[in-house]
Amino acid sequence: MRRAYCAIFFIQCIFLNTCLGELTVEKKQEFLNRFIESLNNQPDKSYIYEEGVFVDAQKTNEDNTYKITVRLKVSDIHDIDVVKILKCSVSVIDGGNGVVVQNEHQCEEDPDGSLGDGQDSVDGTTESPAEAVTGPVQLANEVQSDAEVS
Repeated sequence: MRRAYCAIFFIQCIFLNTCLGELTVEKKQEFLNRFIESLNNQPDKSYIYEEGVFVDAQKTNEDNTYKITVRLKVSDIHDIDVVKILKCSVSVIDGGNGVVVQNEHQCEEDPDGSLGDGQDSVDGTTESPAEAVTGPVQLANEVQSDAEVS
């Protein structure tokens, strides 16, 4: 009897891991890219959505529907030099015809202010924007001389 319980428990663990497993990196990338694309295609947008980092996904009660959370780097549509980081949530449906982003999304300015690493780095877009350099670039292996050239 004890072996039967162990066998049932083992089968349940395998079933849960295979059916309710994590999203693949490719699927996260697809969700992120499709969401950014849908935001940029909106007629009344106030930002240009450039890149992002996948933060979290939760499967809802509906089949193949996920609520995803991402951090996005955005520029103001009227002044592209103004860059903000937004934390956005949206529901996406992973259907047979690809990913469908539902229209109801929620975005708020991220108080952290950096794109950050997210939980899972999807495509290497986790780096902060480059800061302006005001002078010569100093290489790590460059020999520094004390004398200035005049």
